[in-house]
Amino acid sequence: MGILTPENLREAGNFALLALSFLKSNFLYILTALLLTRAIYRRYFHPLSAFPGPFWGSITHWYSVYLFFAGGYKMHLHELELHKRYGPVVRLKPDMLLIASASYLDTVFHLKCDKAAFIDIEIAGFGDAVITARSHASHVRLRKRIASAYSMTNIRRMETSVDAIVVSLLHQLNTRFAAQKKACDFALWAQYFAYDVVTDVAFGRAVGFVEAGKDVAGLVGNFHRNLPVGNILVRVRWLAQLLAMVPGLRWAMPKSGDEVGVGVMMTYRDGLIRERIREGNPEKKPDLLHHFLNAKNDDGTPMTFREIGDECYLIMVAGSDTTSAVLRLLTRNLYSNPAIMAKLYAELSSARLSRPVPTFDQLVKLPYLQAVLSEALRLGSLGMYIPRAVSEPGFECHGKFVPGGMAVAMNPWVLSQSKEIYGEDASEFNPERWLRGEEEKARLAKYEFAFGRGGRSCLGRNIALMELNKVVAGLVLGFEGRLMREGEEGVEYPGELRNLSIWAEKGMWVEFKLREGVEEGWAKVE
Repeated sequence: MGILTPENLREAGNFALLALSFLKSNFLYILTALLLTRAIYRRYFHPLSAFPGPFWGSITHWYSVYLFFAGGYKMHLHELELHKRYGPVVRLKPDMLLIASASYLDTVFHLKCDKAAFIDIEIAGFGDAVITARSHASHVRLRKRIASAYSMTNIRRMETSVDAIVVSLLHQLNTRFAAQKKACDFALWAQYFAYDVVTDVAFGRAVGFVEAGKDVAGLVGNFHRNLPVGNILVRVRWLAQLLAMVPGLRWAMPKSGDEVGVGVMMTYRDGLIRERIREGNPEKKPDLLHHFLNAKNDDGTPMTFREIGDECYLIMVAGSDTTSAVLRLLTRNLYSNPAIMAKLYAELSSARLSRPVPTFDQLVKLPYLQAVLSEALRLGSLGMYIPRAVSEPGFECHGKFVPGGMAVAMNPWVLSQSKEIYGEDASEFNPERWLRGEEEKARLAKYEFAFGRGGRSCLGRNIALMELNKVVAGLVLGFEGRLMREGEEGVEYPGELRNLSIWAEKGMWVEFKLREGVEEGWAKVE
């Protein structure tokens, strides 16, 4: 054992200085060598190296960020092209496969699957919501305490509230546009309608987008502007983790009280929750917030204020943007396909329906309306990939083994374009495909992906189905319409569709005309 002497200490210090000097002068070389070594490993020796895919996707997560922004937010089209080039399984990221083969739906999204590694900071604002649960066990626990709030039995209690918002929308479309012979950007109004419905269902009070005819307090715009940053951090998880460790960065995370970004919506949400708590959460309000305030964990403890807030925020975002996207797609296809519109109008007008808004029970019995909605839900599905963790020990995918712990993902919109499932007209809006007999209908139902799959399917399904049935019936019975083109009088700006992980659209111009025989005051709000 050596003796510690001043000479030894000096030698050790000199060695440390030499080492630091070497690292400083050769830092770029060392970094390049490390990055090159990692790239070689990922490309040729990683457990997923046998799967085909773009070179840059195999070595860096930044490739998926590039796809998100490329071409003006058209990642769904880029992913579809990758499948055309490389086949049904594409290595999109170093540790993730993108699958477009229908036969693997239940393998990827089985009932007990875990969610693949997701964002670890609160950039999205869903911190403690059920959607963030990674493990199956955690998801079951979080879902159990709120599931009854989303049951059809409970949603039906709010049907008259949904009716009132449908009536308000029809009234505004008539008085602001049809009666004035003015062009309507229905892309925005579909968004206003969907946000009013989900906030009314969530809090017992709509924000008032429809009545105001604008984005109240910039809630929608602020949320959409925040999405590109969130998408970068979702795709490059190490960057999110690194930022979370930076001292003082917590202040930059979205929070209630912010005047921009996601925080604006959080401020609105928290105000409504606090107001309800002050009221004592009266029984007369059967909305989601009432159930959340009464919900209990397995140990009997109530949900925390933060947990309630995160669940409310989730329904505000997920329940509005997705539904409005389907409504826009459906309306566009109805007004551009006169034969489909005529057949749907004939079914609705010949049925004995309540006016001005039919009941949900009446509408679900109309086969052509349900076929139209099924087709709209198919083509209006999310345009982002949904990742899941591969359960141990793994599975074989198209002749190659995918080890447990890897990430696999499927894009609902890409799957909607599958000719394997839907035939040669997969990209076309064709409600008739759902009316070719019970056997064919059951076959198509096996591949439905609009509300997710497995044990993590969308809790808001019943809300979406109710509002879509009602608003479509109201629009078809009340108005004729024509899609307008850029350059026509009244078209103020061109159309734009961006895939921000939700469909963000503006410039869907429609010329509405009240149907003959419909009284002008038919949709007046009393």
